[in-house]
Amino acid sequence: VGDTPVVVAESPDTVQSTSGSEWTLFAVTRDASNMLTGVVNGVSAQEPNAGPIVDCLQSFVSAIAIHGDVLVSPIRISTRALTPGELQYLLYANRGLVAFRSEPALTDSARLNYEVDRTVELFTQRTLQLSPPIIMQTARKVGICDGSFETSVVDRFMEAGMKERCAGLYTCPELSTQDIYSCSAGQQKGDHLSLSPVQFVEDEWDEDDAVFVDYLATAVSGNLLGRSGANGTVQVLSNYEFVDGASDVIRLKTLFHSVQYGVTTGVEVKAQASGPKVDVSYSVRHFIAIHDPDTYTVIQALAIINVVFMFLDNVVLLRHLFFEYRALGRKATFFTDRWFLCFLDFALMISVLVLIALQLPSKRNSFEDQRKIVDSLLDLEWGSQTLGLDETKAAYVQKLQEFETMLSDAEMVDRFALWVLLALLCRILMSTGAHPRIALLTSTIRKGFEDFCHFLLIFIPCFAAFAAVAAWRYGGSRSDLQNLGEALASQFDALLGPPGNFDSASNNSEFLAYSSMFFAFMFFLMINFVLAIIVDSYEKVREAIEVCQVEQSIVEDIYVMLTYRARRFIRWSSRQSAWPPLGDIVVHLSSLDPMPPKVSYAHLMRPTARGGRLFKTPAAAKSWIDFYDTMPFLWPESAENEEHQVDYEEIQHRVGQAMEATTIGIRGFEQRLNMRLNNLEAALKTGKKA
Repeated sequence: VGDTPVVVAESPDTVQSTSGSEWTLFAVTRDASNMLTGVVNGVSAQEPNAGPIVDCLQSFVSAIAIHGDVLVSPIRISTRALTPGELQYLLYANRGLVAFRSEPALTDSARLNYEVDRTVELFTQRTLQLSPPIIMQTARKVGICDGSFETSVVDRFMEAGMKERCAGLYTCPELSTQDIYSCSAGQQKGDHLSLSPVQFVEDEWDEDDAVFVDYLATAVSGNLLGRSGANGTVQVLSNYEFVDGASDVIRLKTLFHSVQYGVTTGVEVKAQASGPKVDVSYSVRHFIAIHDPDTYTVIQALAIINVVFMFLDNVVLLRHLFFEYRALGRKATFFTDRWFLCFLDFALMISVLVLIALQLPSKRNSFEDQRKIVDSLLDLEWGSQTLGLDETKAAYVQKLQEFETMLSDAEMVDRFALWVLLALLCRILMSTGAHPRIALLTSTIRKGFEDFCHFLLIFIPCFAAFAAVAAWRYGGSRSDLQNLGEALASQFDALLGPPGNFDSASNNSEFLAYSSMFFAFMFFLMINFVLAIIVDSYEKVREAIEVCQVEQSIVEDIYVMLTYRARRFIRWSSRQSAWPPLGDIVVHLSSLDPMPPKVSYAHLMRPTARGGRLFKTPAAAKSWIDFYDTMPFLWPESAENEEHQVDYEEIQHRVGQAMEATTIGIRGFEQRLNMRLNNLEAALKTGKKA
C-alpha cells in the first residue's frame, strides 16, 4: 500500500496481501474430487472448482499481481495435489534457503548488460536456407452432407458421442453435427484461419483459387495461436486447424542457396487432399546461374557457326535432290528417305537456333537475377519492430513468386532443350544408316517395323486389360494399383524387372492367380515375341550384307572416299579435266533407260538430262574407270567351286569356230560380188541396162 511493496494473491475464499519485509508462501492445489485448496503462509481455504475436471488451468489460478520491487522465487508446478501439511513443510524447509536473499542477484544495470554465451556449432552443410518455410493452401467450405442416409449417419454418430462424452460432469454446449463430420460446400473464398486469401498467377494455382499463406512455424510451434480479430479482439486458434478436413491443396515451400556452387534451390512438398485419398509428392528444383557469361557466349557463338555451315551444306544437298527429281522423274521416289532427312535436318537446325536465342539472354543475365533474389531475401527485416509480420510475409511471398516465375521460365526453356536434344539423338542414330556395316540398328528397325506394329495390336489391349482388372480388384488395398495409371506403371516395372512389386509368395490366392496369368501371357509370351521379331529382322539384315557385292568395312570405304576426293582435287588443281561429284554420276547412270548393270566408257560419255556431258574429255572418263578398276571388291567374283570354273579351251575352240565361220562368209561374199561385177561389165559392153 503506497510505496510499500505488496503481493496480492487471490485464491479460493481468500485474498491475502503481504509486505515485502518477509518471504511468503502462496500455493493452490486441486485434488481428484475437483476441490481447490489455497494456502497463503499457514492459512488455507477450500472451495469446489466451478470449471470441469478436464480444465487444467482455467479458473485454477486467477492472478498473481506484483506491485513494486518484490523478490519472487521460481514458480513450482507439481503433478500431484499436495496436502496443507506438505505445503507447510515446504514453507519451513525453504525459508532458510531464501532468507539471506535480501536483494536481487543482479542489479538493474548489471541485468541490462548481462550477456549469455551461446554455443554455436560449426557449419557443415552445403547449402544455406534463405527463408523460413511457408505453408500455402486452398480450403473448402464446410457444409451439411447431401442425402438423408448420410445425414442420419452423422446424427446417430453425434447422438452416441453425446451419451458417452458429454454426460455427467462433462457438457458440450457448442457441439454440432458439423463438428462431427462436414462435407465440402465449395471453395473457401473468404477469410480462413484469420488469413485473407491471396491470388497467384503461377501455373500451379488456378486464377480463381483463393490461397491462404502463413509461416510453417506458426502452424507447428505450440498448440494455440492468437490472431487479431474483428474490432481489435484476439481470436484464439488451435494449430490443428491449419491442416484438417477442410484443406484442399497444401504446399510447403522454402528456398536454399549453395554459396560454393551458385545454385538456388526451391524445395516443395505438396499434398493433394481434394479426393478420397491424400496424394503427397515433393519436388526439388534448381536454378543454376552462369558466373562466366563471356565464355558461355563464345561457346554458343561456335554452335551458331556450326549450324550455319550445316545449313549451307543442307542447301547444297537440297539443290542436288531437286536436280535428281528433274533428271529421274518417277525414278526419284527411290530417294524419298533422303528428302525426309533433308527437311528433318532443316527443322532441327531451326530448333537449335531458336533454343540458343532463348537460352543466351537468360543465361547471360542469370547471375544478376539470382543475386537480386538472394539479396532481396537477405534484406528482409524478419525481426523488425517497425515492420509488421503481415508486411514482412507479403514481401517474402512476392519475392518467392518472382523466384518461381524465373524458375518456371528456365524450366520451360530446359524442357524445349530436352526435346531438341532427344531429336538430335534420334538423328544421330538415323545417320548410322549411311553404311551397311553400322546400319544394323536402323536396318533392323526398318525390317521389323511392320511386324512390331502388328504385335502392338495384340500387346496393348492385353496389357491394358490386365491393368484394369488389377485396379478394379486391388486398388483399395495396394497403393501401386490404386488407379489405372499406377497399375500400368507397376506392370511395366514388373516386365522390366520381374517380379517387381508382384510378390510371388503372396498369401492372397486371388492376387497370385492374377500375377501368374500376367507373367505367363505378358512376360513369357509377349516379351519373347518381341525378341523373336528383333532376331528375325537382324538375320535378314545380316543376309543382305552378305549378299551385297560392293560392301567393304567402314574403314576401307572411308579410305576410298577420301582417296577419291584427293584425286579429284589433284586433277582440278593441276588444270586437268576434273571428275564430277559422285552424286551427279549416280543420277546420270540412274536416268539411263534401261539402267546398265555394268558401267562402261560409253555410258559415262552419254549426254546428261540437263545436256552436256559429265566428263569433259574421254581421258577423264577413262581415268575414272581406271581408278575404280584397281579396287578388288568391284572385280567379278573368282569362281572357286567346280561348277563355276571356266573352260578356257572350250572358249578358244568356240572363238575359232566363230572366226572360221566369219572367214567362210567373207569369201562367199567376195565370190558373189565378183560375179555381179562381171555381169555388170558385160551388160555395159552390149549396151543393155544393168
